[in-house]
Amino acid sequence: MGPSGNRSKLPIQPDPTDPGAERAIRIKYVPLFDLRHMGHPTNAKDHDLGAIMQSIRRFGFVAPVLVSADNRIVAGHGRVEALEAMKSAGHEVPARIRPLENDWAVPCVTGLTFDDAASERAYLIADNRLTDLGGWDQAALLNELAALYGEPGGLTGTGYDAEDLDALNGLVNAPRLAPTEAANDPNAVYEGMPEFINEDASGKYRITVHIETEEHLADLAARLGQKLTDRTRSIWHPYKPWIDGLSYTVADSDDES
Repeated sequence: MGPSGNRSKLPIQPDPTDPGAERAIRIKYVPLFDLRHMGHPTNAKDHDLGAIMQSIRRFGFVAPVLVSADNRIVAGHGRVEALEAMKSAGHEVPARIRPLENDWAVPCVTGLTFDDAASERAYLIADNRLTDLGGWDQAALLNELAALYGEPGGLTGTGYDAEDLDALNGLVNAPRLAPTEAANDPNAVYEGMPEFINEDASGKYRITVHIETEEHLADLAARLGQKLTDRTRSIWHPYKPWIDGLSYTVADSDDES
């Protein structure tokens, strides 16, 4: 705070006399078309476009794409792909994305420089990997997801769904046998597994949907509010999670579109 009590304002543009100005970063809006045609380091990370699209639809676009000084995407490839799929499918312009005449403008952190090309490629891996290393406090995660499940919006956009919540509940709250008991219990290997119920799972109606591209699959996943991958072979609509190993309970699906 300054003497007047007003918050000090930082300069929008870097000071060219600052020794660190060469590595200064800037926030600017870049047309989606330009982002889709930028080069980028080889990205070995797969993306769940349906989950990313759900998150953007609920929360808006909150994580800017990282772009190097030579106009290469350093991080944010999945978010760019998700935006392209949403735009192609006719979705509304997400919050914090600026509509253009025939395009969307995307907030980007630009001007990033690295010591060499190897460091740029290494950062792409680090950006994806470092968030994986911490793991989760599963009990705390279960409590938070269970609380959110009952709130407006539920788990939409979090990357978790009711099925994940059930699986986590079974993992956290499964009865634990003492080591000697587990060694002598032939059924210990089944600990935490849901009880098998033989019920009619055929459904009243069944249809086959042919999906041409990954973008179309991601768009369908976002519209249904379900996880769909290239390994998905069947789904229920509305979604039916397994509850306590006893029966299927119909959960609300994301019907925003």
